[in-house]
Amino acid sequence: MAQGLADRAVLETRLATFEAQLAHYQAAFAAISEGVCSYDRDQRLIFANAPYAEIYRLAPTQLTPGMSLRKVVELRFAAGTCPTSVDDYLASTLAINDRREARDWIVTLKDGRAIRIRYRPMPDEGGISTHEDVTTARERRLLIEERVSLQSLIDTVPDNLWVK
Repeated sequence: MAQGLADRAVLETRLATFEAQLAHYQAAFAAISEGVCSYDRDQRLIFANAPYAEIYRLAPTQLTPGMSLRKVVELRFAAGTCPTSVDDYLASTLAINDRREARDWIVTLKDGRAIRIRYRPMPDEGGISTHEDVTTARERRLLIEERVSLQSLIDTVPDNLWVK
């Protein structure tokens, strides 16, 4: 009987430790400005933080653990933030996931925003990805490239060329 109580106390201590760690992880994911989501080997949502929901114009309450990837993509399609049809998006996403390789790419949404996605496979055959709105950074880069190109053109025009 005494051993059972000692075992229970150890388990309760471990549970309290895990709950405290979970609270820290949840706070960390909530504080990250990038969207983060993770799926298990069966393509079921493990978690998604609030920035992920915001990027794709969803309410955080719409994303629940255990939800299928298809359902998440359907929600995104309904919100206008899926770049293709549901089936096409799922096919390309599952092809990436099946390769079990880290991959980074940028997707342009129908509303014109550019989202950088970084996918990393997990040892349990699931995966985790970050999603970052890089629209402003992309626009700045294009503007800088345009200015550099214009400056290069100006620098190559002879000084004695006059334009009326």
